[in-house]
Amino acid sequence: MTVKAGSPFTPFIVAGEPPPDILNTLVIPAGVTLVRTPHTGGSATSFDHTLVYTSPASAQSLYTFFHNELRSRGWRIFSSGPPVNHPGVEMLAQKAGSDSWYWEAGVIISPTKFKSDGSQSTEVTFRLYQASSDA
Repeated sequence: MTVKAGSPFTPFIVAGEPPPDILNTLVIPAGVTLVRTPHTGGSATSFDHTLVYTSPASAQSLYTFFHNELRSRGWRIFSSGPPVNHPGVEMLAQKAGSDSWYWEAGVIISPTKFKSDGSQSTEVTFRLYQASSDA
């Protein structure tokens, strides 16, 4: 899988957050389609955005993509397994930013759905939020 140019969270920058050293390390695979940006319920004073995509790739190939890209870009993956109240697999990663905050990225990859025309689709939820200054 190839990387889609640019960070998916660039349109949501507020008052310089997230900083470039965080923003530039978050990528998505080429070929995904943004389907919605649900409200996360986060506080107004800290960055917290969720992006939901669909992809023609399989759940396994998407898991491999995000796992490899996050690790190679300096994120520490601290949890991987089934998400709460959601089918699929979830991966949680953390990275310290130059702004003195820790940032957490979460990826939920839903099971691949197969269509009657032989195609497939996999939903991917990608969330980035400001964790704390001492996480």
